[in-house]
Amino acid sequence: MKEDQIDKSIKLDTNVTIEKRVDGRVVPVENSQNLTDDQLNSILLQMNISEERINDMLRSQKEFLVSQGGTSVDVETSNVKRYFQSSDGTKHLVTDFNKEKIEDLRQTEMKKLNLESDKSINVTPFAMGSDGSGSFNGRGSLTYMGKSPNAAEFTYAYEDKWSFNQNVTQKFTDK
Repeated sequence: MKEDQIDKSIKLDTNVTIEKRVDGRVVPVENSQNLTDDQLNSILLQMNISEERINDMLRSQKEFLVSQGGTSVDVETSNVKRYFQSSDGTKHLVTDFNKEKIEDLRQTEMKKLNLESDKSINVTPFAMGSDGSGSFNGRGSLTYMGKSPNAAEFTYAYEDKWSFNQNVTQKFTDK
């Protein structure tokens, strides 16, 4: 296939040269664990990954992406719906307009559960907004790898990272 042909070789420094395919994909780099941070970052830039995203990655993520090769694909998540299910089984859609009302309902449910179980359970308020506005944030990367051997399907690699802005206490309550 034409898009799989090597189009150019790019010398990043005296020790590292990468190859790019006609469609812009970086050819997978062997032994990515032996590369320096600067070398990994340079290769990721060639894969069209932003500096902001690169600076946010763990070294292991950088090594994985470089070892896979490919080119970054822009991804936008939209129309994400959040729900809260009350103890009576009612499923409530959470929006910017009713989030305070739903939060009050959640806290009321916890108070009721505390009385019934004779325990003290707290529920952290949930946040609406960007991926980093709550107690955790997440980020994902999608990389175009090429086509399947029969050229009938596109192949992608996905990786993600989740981090927590505050301590998370995990509790289970069975009723």
